[in-house]
Amino acid sequence: MNEKKVLLGIAAGTLAISAGLGWLLYSTWEEIGQTEIQIEEKRTDLEAARKKTEQVKGLEDQVIVLRESVAALASVLPTQQEVEDFVKAMSGFAKDKNVRLTEVRPKSGGGGRTGQSKVFERIGYQLKTEATLSNFLAFLNRVESFKRFVIVPYLKLSNGARSNSEETFVTTDANHTVEFDIETYAYNPAKGGVREPIPNYEARRTQLREEIDHKKETIEQPAVEWSDQKNRRDIFVDPRTPPTDANQLSLEQQQELVAKLQLRVEELTSLFAEFSDPQLNIMRRFEIQAIFDEKVGPVEADAARVEKEKVLTVDALRRSWRGTVSEPLKKVRAGLKDLGTVGPSARELSDLLVRARDLVRAGQVREAIDFMKPVLERAPSFEQDAVRAPYVAELRKLDREARVAQRFEDKKVMLGGIIVEPQRKVAVVNNRTMEPGDSVDDELTVADISEDGVTFVLDEVQITKKW
Repeated sequence: MNEKKVLLGIAAGTLAISAGLGWLLYSTWEEIGQTEIQIEEKRTDLEAARKKTEQVKGLEDQVIVLRESVAALASVLPTQQEVEDFVKAMSGFAKDKNVRLTEVRPKSGGGGRTGQSKVFERIGYQLKTEATLSNFLAFLNRVESFKRFVIVPYLKLSNGARSNSEETFVTTDANHTVEFDIETYAYNPAKGGVREPIPNYEARRTQLREEIDHKKETIEQPAVEWSDQKNRRDIFVDPRTPPTDANQLSLEQQQELVAKLQLRVEELTSLFAEFSDPQLNIMRRFEIQAIFDEKVGPVEADAARVEKEKVLTVDALRRSWRGTVSEPLKKVRAGLKDLGTVGPSARELSDLLVRARDLVRAGQVREAIDFMKPVLERAPSFEQDAVRAPYVAELRKLDREARVAQRFEDKKVMLGGIIVEPQRKVAVVNNRTMEPGDSVDDELTVADISEDGVTFVLDEVQITKKW
């Protein structure tokens, strides 16, 4: 019995211990679960805090970029005084572009002088003008390209009509009435708020330098260069072709006429641009002058006939004609008159003479003749100058010798052999035995025979053909 009691006691104790341990494990496991939940909540809180920190950092970066861009903003946004000066300057813009400015008034809700209660104060004006489409667009570009920021948020155009003059070739462009708004923002830096400090501002500004520079470039965009196309069609005018009578050219014929003359004028314009280059080679200059002598007159005559006979009846073609034929042709003629024809200097003539002699000595007589031709054709305009006259005379002499040498080449003289003895000189010329003094033909005579060639005389010029 005593042994059984001992065993039962041990068993009961073991059960009690096991129950206690189980309860302890359960309590610990539950505490671990609660702790893990708390840890996860803390992690969520930390992640939210991290995101907020990143958001704050991002906002701080934006503030840094904007703060550093304020100077650029100040360069494009006008002060109140500059706005007033700009409004006064618009009348000058209009006069410069031949635009009639009929009305300028402050825009309700944002015009005229303000109390400057804000850092950026919106200012606007309403304008009304009368002008051709081309002139208005040029004026509008001038307004929008002002040194300070200006936008045009509203525009209304009431189209006008063209009028044709029976007395002249000119068609009057249509004058349109245009109403439009302009707006800008006056910059008042004194109205800015207190700046909040940003940690590590200098270092972060350095890191953001590229973004800051990009922001400044975006703000400081250069003004658009206005390239007015004078001959483009006015889209606010009826483009339909008026009826023509049986004696007038058809539309296709008129278009072909303008196109052909345009190509001829474009050639002259291109040549004149080349001719105006002070570094242009003197020979090329003479070549272009020769082309002008040949082509400018006929083109001007054809253009004058078109205008005198009023061949063109379509407004669009008349505009194209003025922009691509009439006005460019006048510019070429005026430019030629301004440049004049002074000819080459004495030094340039000397260089030309040396080059021509080298070509003749090298046997390139045809090239030498072509080389001297444009100079000699123009020589009468400058050879009266005592300094240049000797060079012109030498060029003429060399040109004559080269032309004689060319005639000699054309005769195709052939040498078959040479015998030079103390008492006799003989050469085989074109399969005939000849001595000095013999004639090859009516023009060519053998002047002398040497061991290395035969000298001929042609038109009083001696020419040696080597053996």
